Amino acid sequence: MAVLTIGQAAGQTGSWAALVTALPLALSQPRPAIWLALVNAAWAGPAMLSPLAGRLIDRHGPRLAGSLFWLAAAACAASALLAGRLPGLLVPLGIISACRGAGVAAGDTAPTWLPRRPDLTRAGAWLILAAAVPVMAGALGAAALLAYAGPRIAWLAVAGAFAAGAACSALVPATRPAADARTPDDAGRRGAPRIRGRLTAILAVTAGVWLTYGTMAVLQPLFVRQGLHASLITYGWTMVAFAAGSVALAMTAMTARPLGQVLASPWLVAIAAVMVAAGERLFTATSSVPVALAGAAVWGASAGAFNLSCRSAVLLIVPPAAHGRALSCWRAVQAAANLAPTAAVGPLIAAAGLATVLAGTCALAAAAGVACLAGFIAARPRYPAGRDPRG
Repeated sequence: MAVLTIGQAAGQTGSWAALVTALPLALSQPRPAIWLALVNAAWAGPAMLSPLAGRLIDRHGPRLAGSLFWLAAAACAASALLAGRLPGLLVPLGIISACRGAGVAAGDTAPTWLPRRPDLTRAGAWLILAAAVPVMAGALGAAALLAYAGPRIAWLAVAGAFAAGAACSALVPATRPAADARTPDDAGRRGAPRIRGRLTAILAVTAGVWLTYGTMAVLQPLFVRQGLHASLITYGWTMVAFAAGSVALAMTAMTARPLGQVLASPWLVAIAAVMVAAGERLFTATSSVPVALAGAAVWGASAGAFNLSCRSAVLLIVPPAAHGRALSCWRAVQAAANLAPTAAVGPLIAAAGLATVLAGTCALAAAAGVACLAGFIAARPRYPAGRDPRG
């Protein structure tokens, strides 16, 4: 599990570093909001192709799939050295996105392929760390390399991070999981509709929450510059605060066993979505940098709880033979929702203003949580009096 975590962290560090390396070019363009949207679209959009890798993961295992995809990302990062201007960087950035989506989906599936299957909540907490630490390492590392060594060295470091992720993925032992029995209330003809209903609710709330992430990816640099009147360095620190909140949540989930069991509950998916909305609002409803950093930490902890509960719920609901496809679809929904609002953010800011768009973004996450809760209630099994198999 440690080798898997290191490999996933290395690959995602390269992904975040690639994004930060491209940001200064976007901010230097005449219309930065449009170019920021294009960079975010190239970085996040192609990851929605990860379901194409789901069958490969289920058939050949996450070790082979993860190694191949991270290695392909390393090759694309090296090719970015040949791009002279920002439009030329969008193509390798998009291929990196597709490889990242598939590589992360392989890592999500890997805990159920380990010879000794770990507790899903603790395994999910390790993967939260593997996703949170790269936000800090990738953002600050890329910013430092850009400032002191230049973009060519930064892109070489990105390629090296992806290569390290491929090497670690190749070292993770993998054993095909046995098909575990469904619980009594999943048996018979009632089981499949219940699985589909809960999985649909999880995918729907994921889409709603990640729509806000996609919007915030464009709004956050603008908010730091216009709302906080700060520099790109402060933007980097807001990302660090976000990641620190996720790390704190993951460490708590690993050490506090009762809390870990709560985070594995599918019902927390809906509650965590509302918590994400509260964290986003706390982050954006101030002009003070320290308060914004505290809000970013709360937002990061809420996002960590949301991702952990979603991943655990999918692994518990879906049969093991379909884990790769289910988690790939979950990652694809994230990528599609992250990409969807980028084209509309610029016109929305011009029409309604930055503050209004920020408030509406937070309200969307809260509405997604409420809708998910209603979906879970609708998907609960219903039995005639005295026929509930759970007693």
